[in-house]
Amino acid sequence: MGTIEDIESSRSSSLTTETEEIDEKDEIVRFDNVHKTYLIGASGIAVLRGIDLRVNRGEFVAIYGPSGSGKSTMLSVMGTIDRHSKGDVFLFGKKAGLNATDKILANLRLKDIGFVFQAFNLLPSLTAFENVELPMLLAGKPKKERIARVYKLLDRVGMLHRTKSFPAQLSGGEQQRVTIARALANRPKLLLMDEPSGDLDTKNTDLIMDFLLELHEKQKITMIMVTHDVGLRGYADRVINIRDGRVAGDMKIDQDQRMRMRKNLRQQVLRSRREETGWMSSTDSSESFGGVRTELRAPTDYGTVYATQESCS
Repeated sequence: MGTIEDIESSRSSSLTTETEEIDEKDEIVRFDNVHKTYLIGASGIAVLRGIDLRVNRGEFVAIYGPSGSGKSTMLSVMGTIDRHSKGDVFLFGKKAGLNATDKILANLRLKDIGFVFQAFNLLPSLTAFENVELPMLLAGKPKKERIARVYKLLDRVGMLHRTKSFPAQLSGGEQQRVTIARALANRPKLLLMDEPSGDLDTKNTDLIMDFLLELHEKQKITMIMVTHDVGLRGYADRVINIRDGRVAGDMKIDQDQRMRMRKNLRQQVLRSRREETGWMSSTDSSESFGGVRTELRAPTDYGTVYATQESCS
């Protein structure tokens, strides 16, 4: 039996002093009658009103619903950024109790959870490179490993040419792509995304979704995505409808339909790459992504002497 606090103790020898562990080893996220109320004045505003939810390891779940339905709040509770008011939350098989310390929750987010914020939340005083590097720096990763992974991730989201740019110098879509790269820096077990395509055009939406689906399929990363984009729901394994702070529907996507959509997406991305050769990827020499091999640059370009040595997992 264990809690999130025991996760930390087991790393050195998982979130509260409450001891309870779920039996289902494949469950990454579990909500049992979860409520969230914001205390404003004497009454308060109930945002989550008894959410029951299960997300298994390796699933890709899309969450949709009208504005104000509680989608983003639910994602924040999953990511331990916000605390629930009532009910039970389990993460990675351990209970995340209400008395978990900020230090323990921050360490969990750093090592196990990647978060793509709708508002980006990039540090304005750091470059794109430094924003992506920061989680690995906090986690104590070696410099060589950090450099290799930053270049690889920025390459894969089409931002290798903006490594030295500050957030204020980037468009909304460019900031979003840097945010996605940062969320993947420490190879999270759980990736939470709040409108990841909200500021992207169609081409870059295709690029990012192709990349995320590749990670999901090859690395089995569990992904939960809040989106208003109807076209993105069909890529998920399940679609959950949230309305008035409750789960109003939970639908599995037909596997054949999902595979057709993913195949069409891959073909569209390949067409875009052929039309604009070299706009996105330039460092991969020892491996290919989706069957596309790319040009090897000189080691003096963009630090790729390191980037070509690491796979983007």
